[in-house]
Amino acid sequence: MGGAAEYQKILGISEKMLSAAKNGRWDDLAPLEKEYTDAVLANSPDETVSPDLVRSILDNDAKIKELIKARMEDLAGALSSVSQAIKVKKAYR
Repeated sequence: MGGAAEYQKILGISEKMLSAAKNGRWDDLAPLEKEYTDAVLANSPDETVSPDLVRSILDNDAKIKELIKARMEDLAGALSSVSQAIKVKKAYR
């Protein structure tokens, strides 16, 4: 595989990652991220690839990062609540 085909593969994986993140399928994201990283690392830079294709990959990447950031904030809030509950429980022992 070379050039545009490699970038199309990366775009396809990034679209799967975005779909998983949008639908809260966080367990699906880790294996897709590995597949994405492997594809990017195996890729050869190609100046003939459409800028729109590269832009789509970068746009998906930015959207995925935003969704992950929001999820991390949700988890941090949940952990904070659990931590607070444990402190309260210990205080009343």
